[in-house]
Amino acid sequence: MYRSPAPLWEGTALSGYVAVAPFEGEMQHTTLSDGRHVEFLMLIPAFPEELDYALRHGVAALSVAQEQAGVPCLRTSGNSWAALVPLNEPTRSTAR
Repeated sequence: MYRSPAPLWEGTALSGYVAVAPFEGEMQHTTLSDGRHVEFLMLIPAFPEELDYALRHGVAALSVAQEQAGVPCLRTSGNSWAALVPLNEPTRSTAR
């Protein structure tokens, strides 16, 4: 986690980031030509209250609490689209 001393940008209360593993279907790691292994993480902007909760209970617990509350989340299908959708709605890859 990262907490900024001020809002991330003007006009928002978002004040930090939570690092999480990439969504299923997204690149999670690679090996460079010199043999070094690289792991990728996603940075999700967070409000101060979310950062406080994650510090007290862990990032996984924050994710569960957000899902239970229906907090919108960035979802990707692995084919270059991204949208802000409620967690309980199907993604484009599952909706038919």
